[in-house]
Order: sequence, then structure tokens, then C-alpha cells
Amino acid sequence: MRRAAVAVAGLAAVAGPLAVADVAATAEHAALPHRLGVDEREYWVFPTHNPVGSGRVEFDVTNFGMDMHDFSIRDRRGNVLSSTPLASGASAVVTVKLASGRYTLFCSVSNHEALGMHARLTVRSPVGRSRTRGVGRSRTRGAS
Repeated sequence: MRRAAVAVAGLAAVAGPLAVADVAATAEHAALPHRLGVDEREYWVFPTHNPVGSGRVEFDVTNFGMDMHDFSIRDRRGNVLSSTPLASGASAVVTVKLASGRYTLFCSVSNHEALGMHARLTVRSPVGRSRTRGVGRSRTRGAS
């Protein structure tokens, strides 16, 4: 950690304050996770990390509830980017390319979202980096 501080200080002396801001933004983005767990149960959704970095984001989702649920991701415009059904006790790995912004993680089964099965997720990208978009894929592991 001390070496990083010395390197940034040295960079500031040579390249000026704008370069240090870019290095700090890139370091912050690199520190943001691109993989997180999501726990679902009647009637809540709990992501283990928030915010996350933009680009390919991997969600390891587990339905700890007694009911059938799904794991869905919606962008600010209301577009559902991914939806993966989960039987009680089942887990799935869902990978989605996300641009910076805010997303809603939710269960689209029946009225589960209205009952509280939703969470906000913030996705951040480094300064000067283009936004990415994409559609997700998922692998479902067996239910217990």
C-alpha cells in the first residue's frame, strides 16, 4: 500500500494533478467487484456488494426461500436485461454486461416485487471509459 502511495505521489510530481485523478479513478474502478452474491427469500433480495464495476458482472444467486422465485435485472428505462427462474434451494450464476448506472434486482414472480423483493444496484465505470451494454446469460445449478 505504501508503494502505491509513493508511486502516485511521484506521478503527481511528473505528470500533474489530472494524471493523478485518472489514476485514482482507475484504481477505484479496479477495486470495485465484478462478482457478487445475491440472496433471495420471502420477500427480499440482498446483494453482497454495492456498488460494482461496469462491464461483465457475475451474480451468484441463491433462493433461500420456500417459494419459487426468479432473479431479474431491470435498467432505469424499464428494460428487463435478464431473468432466471430459481426453485426453492436452487442457485444460479448469472453473467450480464452492465453499463454505469442504477439497476433494480428483483423477483418478477406474481406480486413478489411489490411485497419487497427488490434491491437497487449501482454500477460505476472509470472516468473516460465508454459504456458497455449487453444481454445476460445464466447457468442454473440443481435445486436441493
